[in-house]
Amino acid sequence: MTITKQRLGDEEVGTRHFPAHEREDLVRQLERAGEQNEVLEHSVKSLTDELQDVRAERDVFQQKAHRLNAEINHILEEIHLLKSNLVKYKSALDCRKISKICGKPNSSALTGVLSAKQVKELLLSEENGCSLPVTPQSISDLKSLATALLETIHEKNMVIQHQRQINKYSISYLAHIPNAL
Repeated sequence: MTITKQRLGDEEVGTRHFPAHEREDLVRQLERAGEQNEVLEHSVKSLTDELQDVRAERDVFQQKAHRLNAEINHILEEIHLLKSNLVKYKSALDCRKISKICGKPNSSALTGVLSAKQVKELLLSEENGCSLPVTPQSISDLKSLATALLETIHEKNMVIQHQRQINKYSISYLAHIPNAL
């Protein structure tokens, strides 16, 4: 019950005038209530601003988490691909080692490096169906072909060496990623 109702009573018998000291108390109470109202409104506004900041920060973190998850999934796919390539290369190497140990020739006679003498014998042998007339033009053509093939082999070997270095680096890099996660 407010002070006014207490002064008026239940009958509300007309208007009553408050003495000066009661009016001053009522004004002070009203001013304090207004100040409290302003403080509460300011608190509500600051809390609303803080809530918006927290929501914006949450959105940034959600986007960052989504991006990091996508990157991790991509890295895990690369790890899986590298592991499968590693298994494939290892099995190919094991097959090659086994074939060398057993003395079995590789799938083709031309897979190893041949000397110039071996190439000449191979080309001149009748059993390979490669009998060529020995003329200056055919010798020149064969030299051009051999040079082109050697250059191609050299380029391919450089590419393979570079790819092996990249694979070694990638494997060592990817081996550390699961530990970091």
